[in-house]
Amino acid sequence: MLRAKMVSAKEIKNLREEGVAVKEILDVGMVFLLSLAEAGVTADEAGLAQEQLENAWIKVTDRVVERAGADLDRLTATALEDFRERAGDDLKPVKMSELLAEFQVEEAGSEFLYVAPRFIEDGGVILADTETLEAFAQEKDSDLYIIPSSKHEILIMLEKEKPEDLTEEYLRGVIGHVNRTQVRDEDILSNNLYHYTRGLRRLEVILPIGTGA
Repeated sequence: MLRAKMVSAKEIKNLREEGVAVKEILDVGMVFLLSLAEAGVTADEAGLAQEQLENAWIKVTDRVVERAGADLDRLTATALEDFRERAGDDLKPVKMSELLAEFQVEEAGSEFLYVAPRFIEDGGVILADTETLEAFAQEKDSDLYIIPSSKHEILIMLEKEKPEDLTEEYLRGVIGHVNRTQVRDEDILSNNLYHYTRGLRRLEVILPIGTGA
């Protein structure tokens, strides 16, 4: 079993130095995790109890990729298939206001936002899942703004529903502020705002004002 996990830009350099295989996706990256049990490693070899082995994973290295005659694109496709299967119905974006209502909570602005996926560890992988993003964008007939709220989920705003006063620069500032004040350092994915163009299946970083492409 192969799974994926998103990593921040500042983590990529150290991971590469350790020989870990990293698929770069704009300003962030994706690493791949291999189940020790399914790789044929025994509990004795791993120095773990059997129940611990079932939940033990190791990062895939460049050397393993080379020996397997694989490439990062193939690993990404395989890991995304696993991600979609595990997420199931929870993969589909849901209105944040509806999600909060389940917990009897109200929050200003939540009516403009969608959360995806729901309750899935390492759910930030959806950022690389253009199949899911494209299906949602086509369903809503709108391009998307994507806010990386953490490594475990993203927030989506339909471009056609974005209030005029919520400028791209303002949204970037909110992302940075929330990351600094509310998200644990190890869960921060990015301070950037993303835009997804349906049809073209193109995800891009919204650069700060005054910054060239």
